[in-house]
Amino acid sequence: MQSLGREHELLTNEIKRIIDGFPNENDDGFDAEAGCAAFKQYHELREKRFNLE
Repeated sequence: MQSLGREHELLTNEIKRIIDGFPNENDDGFDAEAGCAAFKQYHELREKRFNLE
């Protein structure tokens, strides 16, 4: 059980670092804000599902 908790913690921290590294401003004609928002929402839903299990 501890290893599962540790794995969850590591994955959560890694995903938070990815989110922090997302470009928040649009450049090169890409809509970066929408991509960042979608990834954050996806991660939050995954985390809620994990917590329910």
